[in-house]
Amino acid sequence: MPIHIYFGDDEFRMERAIKQLRTQIISPPWESFNVTHYPPGLQSLPQALSDIMTPPFGNGNRLVVLPNSSMLEAMDDQMLGQLEQILPAIPESNTLVLTRIKKPNGRLKSTKLLQKYAQIQEFSLIPAWKTDPLVQQVKTAAEELGVDITSTAAKELASAVGNDTRLLYSELEKLATWSNGSSIDANQVKEVVEITTQTAIALAAAIRTEDTTQALQLLSGLRSRNEPMLKVVATLITLFRQWLWVKLLTLEGETDNQILAKYTEIGNPNRVYYLCQEVSRISLPRLQRIMAQLLELDVTLKSSSNFCAVQSQIVELCFS
Repeated sequence: MPIHIYFGDDEFRMERAIKQLRTQIISPPWESFNVTHYPPGLQSLPQALSDIMTPPFGNGNRLVVLPNSSMLEAMDDQMLGQLEQILPAIPESNTLVLTRIKKPNGRLKSTKLLQKYAQIQEFSLIPAWKTDPLVQQVKTAAEELGVDITSTAAKELASAVGNDTRLLYSELEKLATWSNGSSIDANQVKEVVEITTQTAIALAAAIRTEDTTQALQLLSGLRSRNEPMLKVVATLITLFRQWLWVKLLTLEGETDNQILAKYTEIGNPNRVYYLCQEVSRISLPRLQRIMAQLLELDVTLKSSSNFCAVQSQIVELCFS
């Protein structure tokens, strides 16, 4: 199919897909003649449409890429009329790629027209809390790169890089070089890959599971990246408030994910399932103590930005 629509917030996978497409259809000696990228905006459309109708030079095919394309937005009747004539007439030797972050609006006339001729593919980041899909993404990327990795190593790497696919591929390539073709285990991942998910989400999980060492490492990483401590604590408060509500309501017998999502202020009710799993081994009194301590820490930081106070409080939270 000569038209591809790529959308989603995973720019690295989108870029990778375009590179793979270019490799498949473009003859390297003629690449400079047959591959064109146009800047976003309506002003680029006339030349891009002319280009996509022009036969390729020399051997191979032609590729035209329109990132953040205005063709996926509302347009006037005159432009729609041009597209109605051009799209079905694009030569089989030519490929048009349109990209955008948000999913194309299916109610627009332009989108409905493009859907008749285009192959649509989504490249969205996996939410950071979806552990199993992140591990599967590591395994899929490893297979693509020809890297042999154990299941435990895949989990360790997923924990280290989170949903950063650009970093995932970079670390896999590093591990492949380091292992020299041998299977990669969890210890090798720990030795080679730096912990990069220095986030308040990971810090909250370490506090919840009483992992003091991990919590302090994550806190040190956040500080080295100059993350504002007030922002970190605010995220911790949000996460522990969600866990507290879920624990409280489930202990009272509530099982409706829609209701649980409402009280926890979560837009996606499917997230509730994971929250329930996360609080299954933590008591309600402990969640209440942590919540009270975090609120006190928030007040302390607003009056005095003291990292030592945060550090000591994090240790206390792990033992609450």
